[in-house]
Amino acid sequence: MCGWMPSTQPRTSPLKTASALPSGGLTNAISPRIPSSSHAFRLSCAPFRTRSIRGSGTFPRPDICIRSCGRTSRTSSCRLSRSTWRLKICRCSAKRMTDEGFIGLDLRTRYDSFDDPLSTFYVPVLERACAYDRVAGYFSSSAFVSAAAGLARFINGGGTIRLLVGTQMSEADRDALMGQAPLGDVLARSLSADMDRALSRDEVADQRLGVIAWLVQQGRMQIRVGVPCDSNGVPLAGAEAGQRYFHAKFGVLTDDVGNRVAFTGSINESASGWQKNFESFSVYRSWRAETWADYGEPLAQEFEELWAGQPSPDGDGSSIGHQAGGAAWRTLPLPEAVRDRLVQLVAPGWTPPPRDPLEPPPTLAASELEHLDAIRAAPGTCSGVGLVSAAVEPWPHQIAIARRITETWPRSYLLADEVGLGKTIETGLVLRELLLSGCLSSALLLVPASVLIQWQEELSEKFLLDIPRLDKGDLVWADGRRHKAASGSGSVWRSAPVLLASSHLARRREHRTALTTGAAWDLVFVDEAHHARRRGTKASDAPNQMLATLTAMKRASMWGVLLLASATPMQMNTHDIWDLLRLFGLPSPWSESPERMERYFAEFGADFADRKWQFLREMLSGHFASADPEPALVDQMKRELGPVAATRITEFHNRPYARGSTRNLGKEQESWWDTWLRANTPVRDRVFRTTRATLRTYQAEGGAARGNRGPRASGHARVV
Repeated sequence: MCGWMPSTQPRTSPLKTASALPSGGLTNAISPRIPSSSHAFRLSCAPFRTRSIRGSGTFPRPDICIRSCGRTSRTSSCRLSRSTWRLKICRCSAKRMTDEGFIGLDLRTRYDSFDDPLSTFYVPVLERACAYDRVAGYFSSSAFVSAAAGLARFINGGGTIRLLVGTQMSEADRDALMGQAPLGDVLARSLSADMDRALSRDEVADQRLGVIAWLVQQGRMQIRVGVPCDSNGVPLAGAEAGQRYFHAKFGVLTDDVGNRVAFTGSINESASGWQKNFESFSVYRSWRAETWADYGEPLAQEFEELWAGQPSPDGDGSSIGHQAGGAAWRTLPLPEAVRDRLVQLVAPGWTPPPRDPLEPPPTLAASELEHLDAIRAAPGTCSGVGLVSAAVEPWPHQIAIARRITETWPRSYLLADEVGLGKTIETGLVLRELLLSGCLSSALLLVPASVLIQWQEELSEKFLLDIPRLDKGDLVWADGRRHKAASGSGSVWRSAPVLLASSHLARRREHRTALTTGAAWDLVFVDEAHHARRRGTKASDAPNQMLATLTAMKRASMWGVLLLASATPMQMNTHDIWDLLRLFGLPSPWSESPERMERYFAEFGADFADRKWQFLREMLSGHFASADPEPALVDQMKRELGPVAATRITEFHNRPYARGSTRNLGKEQESWWDTWLRANTPVRDRVFRTTRATLRTYQAEGGAARGNRGPRASGHARVV
């Protein structure tokens, strides 16, 4: 809102008087922009400007500021073009005209549909307007939609709109009038039928109609309907009325420093649809005095006369005006029934969007483009985007294991969680993160034939990974698509960059050559890896077909990373897990035999002073050749034992062993020696083991009891 409002409103104004405003008025959230009294400054906003038109009398002195300064006004007058104006000047915030209004726009004198008038005219002008008077033509869907172009940008300005539309009476309507039926009732019936026809399934049209309906609902748009009449004020009907339409469509807009823009032209509102309409109109600006006086001011005056006219002798609220060629127009407020029907278009709680549906997308600032580029590049930064964007809520131990694998990539691991603790979830999280980050481009996933389809469905549903499975020489996707896996001399094992296949198929001898030749996979994953073992119970027994296949693939360097999964990696003997860990590349002397690994753990059963410390030192030194100690464990040891005693333990593998260095240490230090020796082994370093005690912890702390579809569980995982 802008300018001044008279204390006693003249008959021609559609606005409430200042005394009718609620406490605080409309002004607390309004930026005050009041013009100076100098001729070098522009006039105040048109709807709040009083104007003396020759022969029409004078208006009361406007002396109420609708802003919250509480001061009275002083008045002065200025002759601009052919009209006399009263300037309303408030001392609270008199302000020079700036480029914030219409004058800062690069407006042309003529527009047509090839100029994209929505973006080049309607949107920029309506963004700066505080009042909008519009003659829209015939009461129809296309007229409303055309008049609403760019109105979404008008919403935030808090301004008001006066919309004048025409209608045509049918012969039946005229007969009803001749039978003394009230014009308002006849008009309501006619327009209600038109309103039903106006409703559209066009998304753009529906949104624009919704904006108009919302403005009406909020009391910010007044609509009057013009009915063509003869010289006696009797409504015309049929073809006779067709010669009296508002054929020229025009509008007058005002900004909050008093500048005005008028436009007039025609819109071909054809039955083929408003989006195909051709629009052509001319534009006049109030700061160009000569053209405004000749073209713009007459349009503004014509609207006022059409809107107001003279009171109808029928006493039905209509007005008679715009006498032309012996014909007249009677204008009535939009009937309540039609207004209610229009307001019903507004869903409860709906507010207009900030942009017109046909506006092109906004141009992003440089900082926004940088932010968008960062979002686009985020998956490739290995920052965990794949871990947090899966369609599953991981348990804490699952996300911790997946992070450890991806953060230490490329390193091989054995997932040895107990049954039901989610090794499939951990594997899916790892695959999603590595694929999104670009760390992984090829993978061979070997799972038992009995769960092959289950694996495929879970990867698709929970991790959005569309991975084909190998089925009888075909590639089959989760949605049922199928085509031949390979043609010619191509290997079926490389028919897809990421492939699910049966481990029972892969272990067969006839496939070993194909699996051990060609390019290596970035990742080979084997589920139920305990099936890869020796034929007997002795470490010297021959490996079975699965273990032999994996061993051959290791010798041929067919993977960058090997990921194994088994709830029971050690079936009966130590060499069961040793065989699996050796596929990762055990360091010497751990790789020499399973007996050496078994002996290392057996030393913990001996008395502390009787242990073979030199042997333990050699094994520990071999482990640290390919692994680093956990910093958190080192820091905790230093806090509890002090730096000297802690360093004696952490540097044990690097210093020559002195027999007396492990005697008379006390129970606390001996306990820390045991902790250090157990924590730093290939088993602890390469095997993730989560027990069902973790699940009980989740249940006790209110986490999900089962599955991975519940809320994110709290608490810390016990990863052994």
